[in-house]
Amino acid sequence: MKKILLPFIILFLMGCATETIVYESATGLPARNYELFLSSPSRSEVKTIFHIVRTVEKSQESTIPEYLDLYQEYKLPAEDTRALNLVIRVYNPKKEKYKVIKVIEQRPQWEWEFKKTTTQIYTGADMDKSFQLVCPITKGNYRVSAAVIAEDGLPIAMYPEFKYVIK
Repeated sequence: MKKILLPFIILFLMGCATETIVYESATGLPARNYELFLSSPSRSEVKTIFHIVRTVEKSQESTIPEYLDLYQEYKLPAEDTRALNLVIRVYNPKKEKYKVIKVIEQRPQWEWEFKKTTTQIYTGADMDKSFQLVCPITKGNYRVSAAVIAEDGLPIAMYPEFKYVIK
């Protein structure tokens, strides 16, 4: 009986543990998680890396990054959210021309309809470039997506909507 009871106690205690946060040893900041690596089958040499980062104010003098999952819907408090960004890095060794597009759909508080804004962030052919697409942090409901499109109009990488509410 004791042999069976001990594993159950260990499993129970492990199930009650708090969420583990992994820190980078070089910076002391939380390690990036929820990174997505995408490329197009027709343009396998162009690669993209994507993540979402929220800057959280811990005190008046300090902020820390919080990496969010693209596939979850978040309710974020306005009082400690200092920034929210979609970060895309494009590695383009053959220097093909591409563009980066950001789409924001916003529904302000007390309204029913979303208002859509499409912005072309970049057009060029840099070999290695990072983009920090700023997301709104005023109160309301949002759906934000991004795409990396080749010169001929075919998508290299399309990231689905990131849904969040600032309350």
